[in-house]
Amino acid sequence: MKKTPGRPRKLTPLEELALANEKKNGATLTELAYNYGVSVWTVERIVKRQGAQGGQYPARR
Repeated sequence: MKKTPGRPRKLTPLEELALANEKKNGATLTELAYNYGVSVWTVERIVKRQGAQGGQYPARR
């Protein structure tokens, strides 16, 4: 098994894809965070990584 740096992801790639699709269909970040058992910031990172439109919060500097 190949070691990768950093912390393991909380969701599988399929869960991340499903989350991004739900966001595209209008779900809020808060709803998604609650449904998947992760923080709003984790949802925000996944949405950005998957290329979905999102963001209730301004970008960090």
